[in-house]
Amino acid sequence: MEILLKIVGLIRDGCITISTIIGSCVALKGLSIWRKELKGKTEYELARRMLISAYKWKDAMEFVRNPFTFTFEYEDHPLDQINSNKTAQEEKYKEFLHIYENRLKPVVEAMRDLKIGIAEAKALWGEEMEEYIKPFRKCVSKFM
Repeated sequence: MEILLKIVGLIRDGCITISTIIGSCVALKGLSIWRKELKGKTEYELARRMLISAYKWKDAMEFVRNPFTFTFEYEDHPLDQINSNKTAQEEKYKEFLHIYENRLKPVVEAMRDLKIGIAEAKALWGEEMEEYIKPFRKCVSKFM
């Protein structure tokens, strides 16, 4: 009877050991899959944000380069702030300066977002990202 209890105890300990090993393997496999999923999701989100920033930059640049100005873009001048010493050309220059400063704000914001995305991409994918970014930098330099 004692031998039977020892055998049952050994079998029970063996089953517990095997269960622990199997559970650990399943947990490690689950963590591996989770890590791959998290990495893929991170890469996807970064690529998505960079693409959105690139489209925002493109749209902002198209608006800046638009030769037409709209009435809502002009600065409001209260009557008491009108300076009669300025020439019409100076006033026109001041108006266009105001218009293009406001038009360039979204471009600067989009470029800031793109630069952040580029830094994240380099951190995530390495320095070889620079080869993919070079054509974009050339395009930006043409516009600026």
